[in-house]
Amino acid sequence: MSFLFYNQIVIQTADLEKTLPQLTQNQATELLTKNGPNLVSPKKQVNPLILYFYQFKSPIILVLILSGILSIFFGEFLSGGIIFIMVLLSTILDFVQEFKSNKAVEKLSKNLARRATVIRDGVSSEISVQDVVVGDLVFLSTGDIVCGDGEVLFSDDLNINESSLTGESFGAEKILGLLVFAGTIVISGYGYIKVTATGVETKFGQISKDLNQPSSLNYFQKGINQFSFLILKATVVIVLTVLLINLLKAYLNGQFDRETLFNIALFSITIAVGLAPEMLPVIVSLNLGRGAQKMNNKGVLVKKLQAIQDFGSMDVLCTDKTGTLTEDEIELVQYLNLQGRSDYEILKLAYLNSIFQSGLKNPLDQAIINSHLKTNFTPEIDLSGDISFDSAQISRQTPLGFLKIDEIPYDFNRRRLSVVIENKEITTLITKGQPESVIQVCDKVLWQGREVLLNLQKSLVFQNLCNDLSSQGFRVIALARRVVKLEEHKFTPESEKNMVLLGVLAFLDPAKESAKSAIKNLENSGVNIKIITGDNELVTKKICTDLDLNNFKIITGDRVDKLSEIEFTRIVEENQIFARFNPEQKKRVIQALKNNGHVVGYLGDGINDVPSLKAADIGISVDNAVDVARESADLILLEKDLDILVQGVLEGRKTFGNTMKYVLMAISSNFGNMLSMIGAAIFLPFLPMLPLQILLNNLLYDASQLSLAGDRVDESYLEKPRKWDFTFIQRFMIVFGVLSTAFDFLTFYVLFVVFRLSPEAFQTGWFLQSITTQVLVILLIRTHKPFYKSIPSKYLLVNIGLIIALAWVLPMLIFGQSYFGFVSLSPVVLVTLLGISLCYLLAAEILKNRFYRKTS
Repeated sequence: MSFLFYNQIVIQTADLEKTLPQLTQNQATELLTKNGPNLVSPKKQVNPLILYFYQFKSPIILVLILSGILSIFFGEFLSGGIIFIMVLLSTILDFVQEFKSNKAVEKLSKNLARRATVIRDGVSSEISVQDVVVGDLVFLSTGDIVCGDGEVLFSDDLNINESSLTGESFGAEKILGLLVFAGTIVISGYGYIKVTATGVETKFGQISKDLNQPSSLNYFQKGINQFSFLILKATVVIVLTVLLINLLKAYLNGQFDRETLFNIALFSITIAVGLAPEMLPVIVSLNLGRGAQKMNNKGVLVKKLQAIQDFGSMDVLCTDKTGTLTEDEIELVQYLNLQGRSDYEILKLAYLNSIFQSGLKNPLDQAIINSHLKTNFTPEIDLSGDISFDSAQISRQTPLGFLKIDEIPYDFNRRRLSVVIENKEITTLITKGQPESVIQVCDKVLWQGREVLLNLQKSLVFQNLCNDLSSQGFRVIALARRVVKLEEHKFTPESEKNMVLLGVLAFLDPAKESAKSAIKNLENSGVNIKIITGDNELVTKKICTDLDLNNFKIITGDRVDKLSEIEFTRIVEENQIFARFNPEQKKRVIQALKNNGHVVGYLGDGINDVPSLKAADIGISVDNAVDVARESADLILLEKDLDILVQGVLEGRKTFGNTMKYVLMAISSNFGNMLSMIGAAIFLPFLPMLPLQILLNNLLYDASQLSLAGDRVDESYLEKPRKWDFTFIQRFMIVFGVLSTAFDFLTFYVLFVVFRLSPEAFQTGWFLQSITTQVLVILLIRTHKPFYKSIPSKYLLVNIGLIIALAWVLPMLIFGQSYFGFVSLSPVVLVTLLGISLCYLLAAEILKNRFYRKTS
């Protein structure tokens, strides 16, 4: 802003402030005490203790805690201790990651405290925004964030960007009597407002109320809960079956004493503990922690760890338009004469108008200036014809040789802005503004280089040109000029007459070049993109065309309110673009997509995006978003770039894939072992494995899977979204559990009938066969391909090798024999066990290939 113009504002506003209604300081203090501070919601401090205990809400954690308590109650302190260690490890890992993320978000929010200029008792002063009260007279100028809802009492070229509320990319002009809203930004001009609402009573506050409502469970959490209930049901059925069989045997054998009953109960509890996937929370936490670190390195702040898993399952990404698909920077893309041809003279005159106008530059002015600076001209200067600038003048943005004589500021009624400049004794009035307002002051047009009268035919040509550009999504302004005489004295709006219409300028917030490839990559990965915006359909359609989004269907918000729920459910599937949608309509789209079975992500940064961010399975925002949007999001992009999302989707699928490897292995192996326990309880006169041996088996098996978090994932697995499929999981559990049980029964037969081993030798033999098959089958189940075509990570291979070596060495050690009850086995028995194990692995590989062929 020039010093002269600044002084003019000061003088003008000082006079205005005396006439506009305002509060006294005492009145403001009373209102502040009565109604409280101007805050949408109190700042929530991260309480470490509460955040830690929040990690225990998962049903699988609660199942494990119950198993640990029962183990300790029946005297199995080692078993209970192991379970509680797993629970603590998992919850601590989750807590540390979420605590770090919350602290990072707090740091993002700690900007300079916002302040507002209020007038009380006739004195203008700056105060904290939270001290503004209803009735305050507030002065707004360029760059200010509106501190409350209010009514405009005075304005001078006051334009406000309301995109955070409405999604509209261009500024809204505010004149006397119009309303302004908290959280919007002044982009040009200045004015006074009377505050009519503060805090939660503002439009901003009403939308942000969604923050205080609990978020619905995201997709992965729902899956974990369903998996937990599946485990509970299987546990109850198996444990009751084993308990009843053993009680019946004890009764028939006349061994219904207290000690026998205690051992039967202990064995049943041990089976329950064995079926519980105690490593699942740890595996999930390790997977998520590793994924979060990778995503942080790529510019994504992970607030809620489970969102990484949901990324892998996401099949629909809804996004706003401005700044996500576009550069969020208005660009002058065309400057056309009435013949529809590019004309540098129009750009040069528009540049002079924009650079010399003393008002605060709006985005359109800045776009004109930026476009001009990219253009090269020769030093010839002639206002009556061609106009040019040399490179030195361009770099200074103010062309030498030009003198500003006067200015006719923009106002809402005229919708035009004019400047009067002189060069080489030629004085020219240059006017730009809304096409319909500029043509009103013209009686001539520049047609093929000559000034001719403006007739109906030329007027229609101009109108068609503007309509054509508007239909393509461009913002259009017109340009005119008139050579004037300095004898006209002071220039006023009445001076805008008898002008020559030159042409038009077309503006666009251009599509991001990177967004085109990112959208293509997302769609190739099975993620459908849907654009939900408050902007108009013409602008949105133009952007989508530039992004090579073909054959898309578009629907506007005014149409959906008339649709029934059944029709709306169909519409959200058929349409890809939702234009002029308000916040509630956006949220309705998200919920309808979720009800249709989709896993939905939403990317937004404004106040109007908060309901959708909360409703989506994955809420995604950016670091410079409004506070409430950041607070509502699960992930925060440090750059508003869809390419980062593509990488996040792949990382999520890797994380989900490695988690599912554990789920399938654990549930099928544990289920098979438990079925074997039931068979052993029926046919064997002794326990097939001691409780302590069962716990050791589980511990070694779980330890062998710790490296799954860093395992490689097949490229084919990353090609499409991955979701929980409990029908598939149950089938997998039954098919591979039964296969495991069949080979266990074969082992029982060989050890008990063929070799006639003692109970201690039998238990040692089954322990070795069980741990060997459970651990080695990881290499098969970890991939849909033949195991030799999918290379596991070296850490997984080393881990598996160490676990098997430890298991086979333990029975030979005094410690293993004295503490766990193992005995040494003959070489013949050991070779036989290895043979059975290899046969099992071969059968499992054949069955796996057939299973996936039938389920694909």
